[in-house]
Amino acid sequence: MEYMRGVRSVDDGNREVETTSGNLLDALTGMVGEQKARNKFWPKSPEAMASKLTRLAPVLRKIGITMERQPRESGTRRRLVLIRDTRGHS
Repeated sequence: MEYMRGVRSVDDGNREVETTSGNLLDALTGMVGEQKARNKFWPKSPEAMASKLTRLAPVLRKIGITMERQPRESGTRRRLVLIRDTRGHS
C-alpha cells in the first residue's frame, strides 16, 4: 500500500504528472526510505514498477487516480506514464 500513498503524493499537488516508471520508482523510493525499499515486494527495476502500476490501476481508479501508459517516444524509446488526479473534478 506504500505505492498508493506515494502515487497520491508524488506530484506535490499537481493534478497531472507525466513521468517514466524509473523516475517514479526513484521518487517513491526516496519517499519511503531505503529500509522499506529493501522489502522483497518493493520493485527493483523500472519494468517491475510498471508491472506494479498496471496491477494497481483498478484500485487507483477507485480512489480517483487514473494512469495511462503513453506510446514509446521515437528516438529515445522511453515510455511515459501519465498519472492524473480526477478527484473533485466535474
